[in-house]
Amino acid sequence: MRRPSNINVEPQSPDNNRDMKNLKTLWWNFRKKLGSPKLLCDSCEYDYPSACHNSKRPNVTVCQDYKKR
Repeated sequence: MRRPSNINVEPQSPDNNRDMKNLKTLWWNFRKKLGSPKLLCDSCEYDYPSACHNSKRPNVTVCQDYKKR
């Protein structure tokens, strides 16, 4: 299927990537202030797909297999 010639596809600019990172940081700070539970996968020893088979990975807040790194 051919792409229409009037669509301008440009790579994302570095400014756009920086804005997304800032937005993500703001979101996590907002979650912290609300008292949201910590996501366990960030500090888990089994934080890679072949070791962890939890269907909610990487956003797990409660896990029986959690082991701190």
